[in-house]
Amino acid sequence: MNYKKLEKLIGYCYEKYKEKFTDIERENCELYLYEQGEYGEALTNLIAILEDYKIVLDQESKDKINEAKKLMSLS
Repeated sequence: MNYKKLEKLIGYCYEKYKEKFTDIERENCELYLYEQGEYGEALTNLIAILEDYKIVLDQESKDKINEAKKLMSLS
């Protein structure tokens, strides 16, 4: 698995929308994504937050999330 690519894909989406998150949500995302490298947790957490806020993703963000899911063999 290409971990650097996963960090880039998930990080793109996180950085784009993080201003809408609470401090705790940002801390959790950053912990999983940048500090621990738990990309599955980072992606799951990010998607859950985006859905909670009913954030409509642009096509590029959707594509990056889908690519990350494919790299991790998630559906």
